Amino acid sequence: MEFGRTPQDIEHKRRVFLIAFYAVVGSLFLVSFSLLSLMQGRTTFGLMLIANSVFCVSFMIYSRVTSRVRAVSYLFSAQAGALALYLVLHGGVEGTGVYFTYSLALMMIMLGITSFRSGIAISLLFMAVMAVGLYAGFPGVYEYDAVHKSRIILSLSAICMMALISEWMRIKSYAAITNTAEKLSADATHDPLTKLLNRRGLEEEVGRMSGTDFPAVVAVVDIDHFKKINDQYGHDAGDVALRCVAEYLRSNMKGRDLICRWGGEQFVVIFRHTSLKNANKVLTQISDEARVGSIRYGASTFRITFSAGVIQMRGRGEFQSCLSQADQLLYHAKENGRDRIVTTERLKAEVAQVRPGR
Repeated sequence: MEFGRTPQDIEHKRRVFLIAFYAVVGSLFLVSFSLLSLMQGRTTFGLMLIANSVFCVSFMIYSRVTSRVRAVSYLFSAQAGALALYLVLHGGVEGTGVYFTYSLALMMIMLGITSFRSGIAISLLFMAVMAVGLYAGFPGVYEYDAVHKSRIILSLSAICMMALISEWMRIKSYAAITNTAEKLSADATHDPLTKLLNRRGLEEEVGRMSGTDFPAVVAVVDIDHFKKINDQYGHDAGDVALRCVAEYLRSNMKGRDLICRWGGEQFVVIFRHTSLKNANKVLTQISDEARVGSIRYGASTFRITFSAGVIQMRGRGEFQSCLSQADQLLYHAKENGRDRIVTTERLKAEVAQVRPGR
């Protein structure tokens, strides 16, 4: 059975499973015992069990029709607790009803608990009503021996306590597993140096892009003379330069845009739902900011510039081809002086200017 991937998904599927299990299995037991009770002349008890089986099926159908799984699980929890109280206080068949309350108490906590505190509150309320019913001497309550009353209270308290501990361990263990899984997922899709998306992370995000994200713009950005920075100031200085470029990009772009360290000193940026003109304007602004700024590393200070190739992307199926074309535009920028942003339109204009002089 697939229980989902997110915490909300897993909790939802867990409750769906418990509701179905309780409704189907519970109804089978309730109908069987109700028919047996009716045959033995215990009409009131038999009708009460039939009513509970009807409630079980009705709640399950309601949860499927409305998808209000959490609300229905609370109803089931309340029903399980009420039925457990009835079986103990009524006595069932010659005082044997108490034997069936243990499974009902477990189900009550499993379906009703949303936190450890809520579980304690449910358990305390359940046991308080049970104790008052057994010791207050109300009419119609089955008369157990004094020693049996105390044993019922102690055994049900132990069941509730074990169920609470089990649910608490489940919640805590799941939280730890979820946090670890999320961290591993983040490590697998993000660059540890810049905290930007890595190649895998970008490809996954592109795969999730929808029609409202297009037209988009793909830009391949490359730090100029990066090898010279490493040779002159050391590789640690190169790491500082990479983090600075990452921060320039992050601080000037919208949260929905995608920024990736593609590899080495190269970055890939995807502007969602924008024009080539607007993307070029943003990149120019970032380039100007980087050019006038300075990077301090130890006793040294140096400046960086970058070149970029930029192209329009009209659908996610064009990503690889656009990436290749943007990389060619970047190569053109590098070959023609660096510190340049080259778009398809700019390249066409430059080619047009060269041709008349040939």
